[in-house]
Amino acid sequence: MNETWLVLDVDGTLLNPKGILEETLAEFLQDLKGKAEVVLMTGRPPRNLDPILRRLGLHSPHVAYNGQLILDGKDNPLLEKRFPIRVMKEVLYRLGGRVPLIHMEGSNWVYREGEDAPLELYFPKEGMRFLSKGDTIPEEDPWVFLFATTDASIPAEITSFLENYSYPFLGLRSWNGLPYHEIYRKDADKGTAFRALMERIPHRPSRIIGVGDSTNDEAFLSLVDEPYLMRNAKNESLRKKFPLTRKGNGDGGLLDLLTGLGL
Repeated sequence: MNETWLVLDVDGTLLNPKGILEETLAEFLQDLKGKAEVVLMTGRPPRNLDPILRRLGLHSPHVAYNGQLILDGKDNPLLEKRFPIRVMKEVLYRLGGRVPLIHMEGSNWVYREGEDAPLELYFPKEGMRFLSKGDTIPEEDPWVFLFATTDASIPAEITSFLENYSYPFLGLRSWNGLPYHEIYRKDADKGTAFRALMERIPHRPSRIIGVGDSTNDEAFLSLVDEPYLMRNAKNESLRKKFPLTRKGNGDGGLLDLLTGLGL
């Protein structure tokens, strides 16, 4: 096991603002083999990580669904935290006909009512069994449940329902800049995933560098030895808490940082 780990957020950190892995950065990370272990942390599903893992030739652990799933380098789950399907079906019933978009997904299926281009970027239907209104939903605990609405009373209603249900570890949060509201597990984030990963390896690497750009990265950045925040990160409290890269995302910020660290 490499004694240096590089733990990277994906959107806004590894990928540029257009969602592209720049060739110079990809080549640099490929050349790190034998020097550092590259570990990816994302809110995306594993299917969105597969092309990146192949391009970089990575066989290291990686974290998906914002810490709900940890996979080893061979796609075997090291940790899984899903949503109870019977609760999600009740939420689906409560939202029926009231919101323009609902998305839920399991291991190999996607259920969706309505369409939205930004959502397809994060949770594509391609390669998945596609289900829509009227189809039978599998009896599998899903990874994702989100919906879109600009009616503030609906998220408040769903939050109240979850709080009063017998699953107090479930909550509801909103996406910045988009009218999406997603159910999440209060016992799963990138920080809990990082701790779980450390418990599942023979020993903690002597140097762990972490790089992120947004609020959901704070939990794991607070645990690594050398945390960095992308210079163009918008959250002011994070900007005060973590060292900033010299350049921003889209300006070669991650490559500049890693080169300066002597990796």
